[in-house]
Amino acid sequence: MSYLRTVVEEPRFTQDVDRFREKYPRIDEVHEALTWDLARRPSGGTPLDKFPDYRVYTTTEIGDTPAFWVLYSFDEYKVYLMSIEPVRSTSDD
Repeated sequence: MSYLRTVVEEPRFTQDVDRFREKYPRIDEVHEALTWDLARRPSGGTPLDKFPDYRVYTTTEIGDTPAFWVLYSFDEYKVYLMSIEPVRSTSDD
């Protein structure tokens, strides 16, 4: 049986969302969806190779709002949202 974990936003994550709100008016929908999903299924993201306690979750595009990468970690009771950045293709590098 699964249960809801409490989602905790680190200050940087909150600042990132506030910054993206100007450019992407639907960022709140992205935020709501990722919070809902990670509270129920925190193991859904991909663990980082060198730091397996941290994971990356990829959101879904919503209209003109791109997909985002979300860096987070979790324990038995909480999910900690660290940062959020738009997904960039490897050709952008």
